[in-house]
Formats: sequence, C-alpha cells, structure tokens
Amino acid sequence: MSNDNQRSENIDSRGRDFLVSRAPASGVPVSGAPVSGAPAARAAGRLPWDQVIAGIDAKTKETYEKWDEIYSGDAEVPITSLFEPPLTLLLPADVRNDELAQQLLDEVLDRLDELNIVVDLCDHLTPRAYYRYVFEEILADGHIHPDLPTMGIVEHYMVWYWCPKCQAEFND
Repeated sequence: MSNDNQRSENIDSRGRDFLVSRAPASGVPVSGAPVSGAPAARAAGRLPWDQVIAGIDAKTKETYEKWDEIYSGDAEVPITSLFEPPLTLLLPADVRNDELAQQLLDEVLDRLDELNIVVDLCDHLTPRAYYRYVFEEILADGHIHPDLPTMGIVEHYMVWYWCPKCQAEFND
C-alpha cells in the first residue's frame, strides 16, 4: 500500500472512530442538527430537546421541535393546497405552444417561490417540457409542510433526472 493510500485510510479510520466515540447517547447527531423523523423517534423514547440540551432557551427548543416536525414528513400537505388564491392551470396536453407554456411556467414558478420551493431547470428542455415537469412532478405529486416558508427552509427540485440529455451528461 502506498504512503498516500495508507495515510488516507488512517485519516478515514480516525475520523470514523472520532465521530463514533463522541456521538451522544441521546442520538442527537454530532453536528447538532435535528434528526429526521424525530416525532416518531420521540414517541419511541427519545428525550425532549430540553433534556438533550441543558439550558436550551424556549425559542430554540420550539425551533428544533418544528424542524423535527417538518423533517419527519408527518404533517405534509399537497403543495397545491397552499396556494392562496388557488392556481388555475391548463393541463400540459392543452398547452399548444412554448409562449403560453412560458407564461404559465413563470406564474407557477413565482407562486412556488412564495412557498420556498425552488426548481432548477436545465438548458435542454423546451418551455412546454418544463411546464409538464412542474405540473406532473411537483404540482400533482408534491407535498410539503405548511410551515416550510416561515422556517426559512427551501424545498429544492431538480429537473436533471427527468431530462435525457442531462442524464447522458451525468452518466458520461
């Protein structure tokens, strides 16, 4: 084994040992970030935040509990239920040209932005294809926690897995 490989292996091994040996028994990650699925875990015996972090202030405890709720996914609702006023859109099959698709897409993306939902678009697809993606993948099937926007958390969708050219570039 070369010295570089051995040094890398030793660093990796020490890093894992360091994290494992210092992980708190409560199950809170070393980074201090809340654990996904915490409400379910809490019901199974997880300690409340004020017992995990001695002296935690009420506002921080409330924030951590809200993060637990958001990341658990237990209280998610359909994205479309959060639009006020509700969106009225054409079905993708009824959008006959790119101009109309771009107008609809601009409106939808602006409304999604209000909910802290961001969509990364690539340069390969037409406005009609993007509209279809947003309609079918986000609006028809997407769910978020209703408090996502007020907590400053961003839900991020990427079109790369839906675009054949992006997939080809990724696999090369």
